[in-house]
Amino acid sequence: MGTNLSLFALAAAMVPYPWTTTKNTLVCTNFTSTKRADWVKEQFGVELPAGYPEESYPGFSAPVVVKSHQTGRVACGLAKFGLIPSWAKDDKIGRHTYNARSETAAEKPSYRAAWRHRQYGLVLVDDFYEPSYESGRAVRWKIELASGDPFGIACLWDRWTDPTSGELVVSFSMLTSTL
Repeated sequence: MGTNLSLFALAAAMVPYPWTTTKNTLVCTNFTSTKRADWVKEQFGVELPAGYPEESYPGFSAPVVVKSHQTGRVACGLAKFGLIPSWAKDDKIGRHTYNARSETAAEKPSYRAAWRHRQYGLVLVDDFYEPSYESGRAVRWKIELASGDPFGIACLWDRWTDPTSGELVVSFSMLTSTL
């Protein structure tokens, strides 16, 4: 198994993706999930799941890698972008919980349980998009590694059971930083 421990250290240390702006926290509302199964297998020793859209927005599914605290087992599965806490009455909260500030996530009700239970993971992406306001209006701006390789963005994840259908939903929020 070719697990890249530096990527797991990123999530375990709760280090968010390292891009920030001078005015506000850079938040991710849209990203391209990686489809590079060979990279995922080489880095984590797991198979990339199928059945997710090329681009993800809040409410869309995307691949997330997690590692068990008890067994050390690594798994990759699909989770919904926008964390739905276990106590939520419905999934609408996920529209507002797709990014969590790492400096305050431990105190915020939506993220507190996931943080306390160390439910960290990595969202596997090729790139993400942010608005650039250099022209005076929002223009979609692609951010990717210079190498073009996929990368992981630290996230918190949680499980929620839909009270209407009984469906178990796994969801996540990307960790951000104002540093």
